[in-house]
Amino acid sequence: MDDPDAVFPVRRGDRVWPLDAARFTVWAYSHGTPERPTVEPWTVAALMETLTANGVVDGERHLAALCDDGLAVLVDPRDATTFAVGHRLAPLLLALGEHDEGRAGYTLGLFDHPVTTIAGPIFLIWAWSEVEPDLWTGCRRLAEDAQAAGGDDPDLTDPARVLHGLLEALPGLLSAGAAYLDVAGS
Repeated sequence: MDDPDAVFPVRRGDRVWPLDAARFTVWAYSHGTPERPTVEPWTVAALMETLTANGVVDGERHLAALCDDGLAVLVDPRDATTFAVGHRLAPLLLALGEHDEGRAGYTLGLFDHPVTTIAGPIFLIWAWSEVEPDLWTGCRRLAEDAQAAGGDDPDLTDPARVLHGLLEALPGLLSAGAAYLDVAGS
């Protein structure tokens, strides 16, 4: 990204935006970073800290422009359902099976090259995301299936709590290249 005249195309729905290197860098980092521990939430403050550490100037201005264009969305946890109804998840990697090295979950990757491991409920949303019209439908379906199976864990049976868990996991999925987000209906 050293070429100041470089243009990076970013698609949202059926439209493509040409981004310069600085704005593309902010867009890429807005998804999270694989280096950041997953226990730390990916917030605007964390994004700005990461951008500053990587020499990006005017991060707030670039983020605001990305939000104006609909290429980035700041999700208010109190109104996450609105975001979930308007967006869908699309998988980009293959499911390689259950992770068997001391950590529960499922490995995603490319053939014999593991990339990331995700928890079972997130795996189910990821795996079925291609047939779900939006994130909220996927969260509701997972909660309904957990209830039908006799589950009583509210983190799995309450769609709003399932969505909260998904939003916490999204930076890991997106930054690993395991999936992308797009507007619903695209």
